[in-house]
Amino acid sequence: MPVPIRRWLYRFFIAFTILISILYILVCLVPFLDAGSFWYIAVLGLGFPMLLIAMLILMIVWMIKKIKVGIVLFVVILLGWQQVSVMLGLNISQKEFVVEKTEQTLRVLSWNVSRMDEHNKEAKGGVSYRSLILDAISEQNADVVVLQEFLEPRPGQPFDMNIEALESMGYAHHYFYPTSSIWEGAVKFGMIIFSRYPIVDSAHFTFGQTPHSEGLMYADIKTPTEVVRVFSTHLESSRGSNYGYFGEPGQGSVVDRSKTVVRGLKRGYSFRNAQAEVVKMQVSASPHPVVLCGDLGDVPNSKAYFTTRGKLNDVFLEKGVGLGATFRFISPTLRLDYIFAQPKLKVTQYNRPDLPYSDHYLLVADLDLISGE
Repeated sequence: MPVPIRRWLYRFFIAFTILISILYILVCLVPFLDAGSFWYIAVLGLGFPMLLIAMLILMIVWMIKKIKVGIVLFVVILLGWQQVSVMLGLNISQKEFVVEKTEQTLRVLSWNVSRMDEHNKEAKGGVSYRSLILDAISEQNADVVVLQEFLEPRPGQPFDMNIEALESMGYAHHYFYPTSSIWEGAVKFGMIIFSRYPIVDSAHFTFGQTPHSEGLMYADIKTPTEVVRVFSTHLESSRGSNYGYFGEPGQGSVVDRSKTVVRGLKRGYSFRNAQAEVVKMQVSASPHPVVLCGDLGDVPNSKAYFTTRGKLNDVFLEKGVGLGATFRFISPTLRLDYIFAQPKLKVTQYNRPDLPYSDHYLLVADLDLISGE
């Protein structure tokens, strides 16, 4: 290879290394920035797994070529350990999920059920995954079922009653927080908590007039050993329109649809920052052990994640493996849905069945009510 070309390639590689390192450092700052004001930096967090892989490759190459540069890159990677530590589940020895459980175990299921898939009926010839969603919930044998984007028809409407279906599974207690009415008032739409155990108290909190969030709610559940406060939240999602992240299929040019995506991302970050603070405040005020379930609409290295999680354990990190994506589209790295629990509630199992019935995956975790510290 001619010397001028070799020099040009070397300079390009140096510039590329500097660029990736700067982007990596910016992502590491995301949890400490106002996501609303610095949304364009927060967006970089969506690509953090790719940035990490790029940094590791660059570090190895520079270790071979010039070890001092490789060491600097290693130090830079370590600066982002907070983000790295919440990205991967490293429990490779985790055994297959066991459906049977003991009485001291509280099994919690959390799922964004995407309106029970009823909005897809027209596209699928008048049918939906509703019955399969209900079957999947039943198969998990959970004690507490927490659902976001839950749909319940008003009496007399041509839709199946979903609360009644869950009650028939043995969930005698529920607290429904409908955040809106849709389809000309035919159905109520919001979050709901079902429980096999009595609900002794409940409350909900609005996030205000935000287009794609459902607020915060809790139910105090009297288990055989103690009362546990189960929260559900759905922070603002970065939807580009009412039809999803990329708008209505087939509508608008690529440029227009790209603008829609950018507007959705910007709006989502600006709302989630304040919403996460509301969740943090209410969780901190709980007099009971806390389980927090929800769709945060953001990845683990985000400010929303660290704010809402606080000192709670992330059950995926405790017992999960890999990247643990919970959103089925766009990218295999998007973990947007979470179950958090106070350390007193020891995580013994975690599972994320690969079910295509919603745009989000179902999450289920077993929490030990006795042996937790």
